[in-house]
Order: sequence, then structure tokens, then C-alpha cells
Amino acid sequence: MLLPQLLPDEFIRGHLGRLLVLNALHKTDARAALTRWFRHRHWPYAPNLEALDLLLVALGIDAAQVRVEHTMVPYLVELDRLDPPVKPHLRTGSPRRLNELAQRAAMLCPECVKEDEGFWGFSYWRRRHQVPWAMSCDKHGAGLRRADPSAFYDLPSKAVPLSSKPLHLRTSMKEHAIHQRIFEESLEQARRELKQSKNVYPPIIDPSRWEPQGTK
Repeated sequence: MLLPQLLPDEFIRGHLGRLLVLNALHKTDARAALTRWFRHRHWPYAPNLEALDLLLVALGIDAAQVRVEHTMVPYLVELDRLDPPVKPHLRTGSPRRLNELAQRAAMLCPECVKEDEGFWGFSYWRRRHQVPWAMSCDKHGAGLRRADPSAFYDLPSKAVPLSSKPLHLRTSMKEHAIHQRIFEESLEQARRELKQSKNVYPPIIDPSRWEPQGTK
């Protein structure tokens, strides 16, 4: 089984999708395939882990680093830290609600898709495009397009023909700028905390247990 490495700013849900594409797997087969991968190598693993966690363990990637660089966790933590004077500018002050909004659609930039295919040979889902109320790509200035969340199980290039322009009926450019600023500040804060302490986000499994059983 091919195990894809995480790419810069790759959204973690889309990373699992690349695993499915590379191995011609259906989304319901991912966990079983990874479990077989572990058993074939006689590696220990927690049987209650989800497919995504199993993939990270198989790659030997630090869970704390993944949460900081490839999930929406830093953004949601920073949002929860906001002072009251800032919150009235937001449509909702609930991090849980914002997380749900971020997951309701798979957002993509057509220009990033073209650029990725030319550089990597394939496209991948970027985390910064999944920030709630994101309206445009900060690199290309192109308006983001919206696809069904199930598109994360495939490459963005497959979703472009089926995507539509994002509907921002309640969004203003002011809100867009506020959320982008929160996102950038959250990354800076999370990276500082991670650098200061490796225990900010505990690892999924003790790395010392990742070596094959029965070896000396």
C-alpha cells in the first residue's frame, strides 16, 4: 500500500483522500486496508483508532505537528481566545459552530489546482481555503469554489467541474479579512507553543511502540 507524505498546508481530510486515490480504495475501505498494513508488519496499534489516525501512525508523523500544520485546531483555539470587543464583528462566537461551517463544503482554488498539477503532477486540498467565510485565494486572488464535502475523498481536480461559486450571502469583505487574520495569528501562536513544549498536543501512540514486535 502506498502511503502519501503530507504536503505544505495540506488539509488533513484531503490527505486521507489522497491515500484512497493512490491505492484505488473506497472511503469505507481505508481503515481495513491500514489495519492489514499494520498486521502484515506485526506492528502494534490501537484497534479503536480511526483510519486517519492509523495513517499518521504508519507515517511516523508527530500528532502535535499535524494538528498545528494541517488541521483547523489552531484557528478554533485562537477564536476561543478572542477578546469580547472582537466577537461582535463575527456572525457567531461558537468555535464548534464555526468548525461545522468549515466542514460543510470542500473549498478550492482553480488556480492552485492548475499550479499543483504542473508542479506536483496532482492537486491537493489546502487548509487555508477551508477557513470559515474564506472568499478568495490569498495567493492568486481568485474566488474560491465550493464542492460537496465528499470531494475530500478525491483530488481537487476532480471536483473543479462539479464545483460552484461559493455563496456568501451573509459575508462581507470585513469578515473575510478578520477570519484570515485570526487564522494567521493562530498559526503563529500554535507554532510558538509547539516549539516551547512537545506536550501541548499529546501523541496518538508512544513512538517507542512503533517498532515491529519480535525484533531486538
